Amino acid sequence: MQKAGGNWVVGDRFFDREAELEALAERVREGTHTLLTAQRRMGKTSLVRELLRRLEDSGQCETIFVDLESAATPADAVAEIAFQATAVQHIWKGRIRHLLARARPPDTELSGRIPGTDLKVKLRAGFNAGNWRHKGNRILAAVARGGRVALALDELPILVNRLLKGNDHRITKEGRRATDEFLSWLRKSGQEHRARSPSSCPAASASNRSSNRRVSVRTQTSSPRSI
Repeated sequence: MQKAGGNWVVGDRFFDREAELEALAERVREGTHTLLTAQRRMGKTSLVRELLRRLEDSGQCETIFVDLESAATPADAVAEIAFQATAVQHIWKGRIRHLLARARPPDTELSGRIPGTDLKVKLRAGFNAGNWRHKGNRILAAVARGGRVALALDELPILVNRLLKGNDHRITKEGRRATDEFLSWLRKSGQEHRARSPSSCPAASASNRSSNRRVSVRTQTSSPRSI
């Protein structure tokens, strides 16, 4: 199977998803937040990657893909969104760079060019439990002002699972509060910036309870816990 540097397929190995691609593209054009669910290894990431490629190639919008698999806290997630947003050059040069310069610790520097892993480490150091909401709001506002942008969040359920559970791998009250806070913020922020952008298209890995053998595309209209 042809892959593109990760666990997604590209080129001739990607096929039989035209209906799902058109449904997702229509939701992006409408500015609708969308939840994508299926069993693991069913091709959710490949589907979203192909969607973003087509959106960019057709000039419909800029795209930002954020993989949350390694995120353990809301601060991790917001820092990853900020880092991936730097790949959009006009957003980076126009607004994100200025915001991140203010977010970084005072003993670090930001390069004037599009950054790499070193910036990712420096950037993460500027986000913590006390400021991730405020800085996350500013990052998404900057992205929204940069034009029409489709934002895809991959592996969101992995982060949610980590937030919910304590060291004994059981769901805790504190975990529920942390999860509700993050998902409520994510939903509220998306609603606030919807008119300007971004179009949010989370590519979420659903639980194995799903028996549907195809990828399910659902419009996000319910409570934050359904994300």
